[in-house]
Amino acid sequence: MKKKLSLLTFLFILIMLIILIFSLTKVQKKNKIVENINESEKVSNLNENIILNVKYISEDKNNNRYIVTADKGKIDLSNNNIVFLTNVRVLIELQNQDKITINSDFGKYNMNTYDTILNENIVVHYLDNKIIGELLELSMEKNLFIISKNVIFTSPNNSLEADAAQINIITKDGLIYMNDKNKKVIVKNIN
Repeated sequence: MKKKLSLLTFLFILIMLIILIFSLTKVQKKNKIVENINESEKVSNLNENIILNVKYISEDKNNNRYIVTADKGKIDLSNNNIVFLTNVRVLIELQNQDKITINSDFGKYNMNTYDTILNENIVVHYLDNKIIGELLELSMEKNLFIISKNVIFTSPNNSLEADAAQINIITKDGLIYMNDKNKKVIVKNIN
């Protein structure tokens, strides 16, 4: 009888230990899952529309390539085709012509039309020419860009200061002008 009681006590303790271990393990797993879900929600809430190291490549019917890259892109929640960009670089590779590079702090890219609006600290480089400004509208369809706000165009020999410049990307034809017709474009000889 004593052996039977000892065996029952041992079995009872063993069953209790198994139940205790099983329940602790289950609680730990449940807590771990809840922690993972909470961490995922934090990341999702912070980054649900952020893309890092963005790169968009488009090509027109004449095989000209337009490459837009940025450190970060944020998709517009009200229009999924619009991406707001940070630290933007645009490379325009024209058939049988030199490349045009454009840098800016911020931009807005339309994934349907490929049109890009850049703003703040814009620098355009083409051959030995440099254009700086604060706002640039680039239309891939029209092969045109308009740069405005404190525009300074420099070439090896001259410098121009104006309110805006409109340049055809393919032909390089341009129009440099002031918004106020009473003001004049300032031209300086650098030599």
